[in-house]
Amino acid sequence: MFANNLNHFQLIYVVDLHLVKANLKESLDLTTSKFRKNNLQSLDQLTDQTDDETQSTLDKVDIDRKLAKFFYSAGIPFTAIENPYWLDFIQTILPAYNSPNRRNLANNLLDAEYQVERQNLDKVLNNASNITLVSDGWSNIRRESVLNFILCLPKPIFYDAKYTGSESHTAEYIYNEFKSIIEDIGPSKFAGVLTDNASAMRSAWKLLNQDYPRLICLGCNAHIGNLLIKDILKLDWVERSMNQAKQIVNFFRTHHQAESILLNQLNTITLVQPVETRWGTCLDSIQSIRRCKLGLQMSVVQPEVSSKMTHDLKEQILGDLLWANLEALDYFLTPFVKLIRLFESDTPLLSYIYEEWRQIRESINAQVLDLNFKMKVHRLIDNRFEFAFHPAMAIANLLDPNFHGKSLGPTDFETIIIPYIEKVYTFEEAAHIYGVMQKYIAKTDEFSGALLRASIEYSSPISWWKSNFTHKFPVVVELACRVLSIPTSSAAAERNWSNFGFIHSKLRARLNNNRVKKLVAIYQNLRIHKEIKEDNWFEEDEV
Repeated sequence: MFANNLNHFQLIYVVDLHLVKANLKESLDLTTSKFRKNNLQSLDQLTDQTDDETQSTLDKVDIDRKLAKFFYSAGIPFTAIENPYWLDFIQTILPAYNSPNRRNLANNLLDAEYQVERQNLDKVLNNASNITLVSDGWSNIRRESVLNFILCLPKPIFYDAKYTGSESHTAEYIYNEFKSIIEDIGPSKFAGVLTDNASAMRSAWKLLNQDYPRLICLGCNAHIGNLLIKDILKLDWVERSMNQAKQIVNFFRTHHQAESILLNQLNTITLVQPVETRWGTCLDSIQSIRRCKLGLQMSVVQPEVSSKMTHDLKEQILGDLLWANLEALDYFLTPFVKLIRLFESDTPLLSYIYEEWRQIRESINAQVLDLNFKMKVHRLIDNRFEFAFHPAMAIANLLDPNFHGKSLGPTDFETIIIPYIEKVYTFEEAAHIYGVMQKYIAKTDEFSGALLRASIEYSSPISWWKSNFTHKFPVVVELACRVLSIPTSSAAAERNWSNFGFIHSKLRARLNNNRVKKLVAIYQNLRIHKEIKEDNWFEEDEV
């Protein structure tokens, strides 16, 4: 906005100057042609000089803004702009240019760029529908509590962050924060809310549903998958095998000489340490050990390693039982980790949840495992699925033409879908939805065409419903678009904490919270605009 006002002022200034020149030409009483010529030349020079100065000012505004965007998109501290070597570089390539100072960068340039990003976001939101509000909590470098708000459109965009201070994260407090955002943007634009599975969040969902009955409130399915693996890791055989794997990793991670000897062996990689709360990393740890089997066995017979390792651990590495258990555990855990990584996607995959949990059960049945162990695992799966379940998952699986409800149980339509429809829709709307769904399930009337069914392969589920049935069945299309637009996890909000950590690092711990919020918004959105990929943004050039 600052830049726009400046440009507007400069334009008015130049126009007024040209008017002054025209009036002077008409009113001057020139006695000789030479005198007239000289004066007009002087006026032309004055106008040309003003034009050059205005253009120079406009160029500086543009250069300043582009320079600021570079600093914001790369997370460079403001003080770097006053580095003497930077100033020498600027003076060498552009002597006439005065680089902005760190206060310009942290204040007016930042405010102007943030204003531009907010205006762009407002334009996007004006045309958006079926938004999912995703939120997660975090503590910053100063251990201050922050709530993060992401809008999935379905592509995730950072909307706001709330520094909660001494406020307790009660259900009422969270509910008010969510409601404020929903009301600001417009309740009709929202399909759902997605958070972690904390009790306060789940209580806040109930309060939201009192105000917005059709709002679909869900917990993070990737988090549920992690909790399921945590449950499984407590079972006897799994816990025993995982403890052996941890002993191997811990030994080599805490003995640098042994680790160096291991890494010098053929086809070895760094052993992966499992991460607390990220239980899927247990599989990464097991697979790293298996890949280093030969290197480990060659290392433990080296005197420098053997002298520091317990006899039992050495015998396990050189024996066969450990490797048989790790192979079985690798095969057993892979479907669970695959489920987590699928659900961490930003793609709306709510219709996949039923199918993925069904496949998990089938994978357990197909493995050669003790029957009692299988029964324990099935109970754990059922408990976690029940904890995560929402009727919208069944509706999404039914209304996704790729599945057509094939993952549902025989009574799920009558016992899950219809009661939910009756609860959130009027009687007339529910009756209409029921009638259309019956025809859709039976593939009769409007849903009977072979070409219609074949067209599913060439469009997204939402496009399929919109292009074929918007005018015929608008209520059902609205329901289909709603449930098929919702992602399966709050991973987008969790990933945004990486942006916060990158911007508000130890080196920039003194940044005030308002600036951090603006920088994160600009940082994320500039990267989206330029389609910068996270995994190759700061690659090492060293060989």
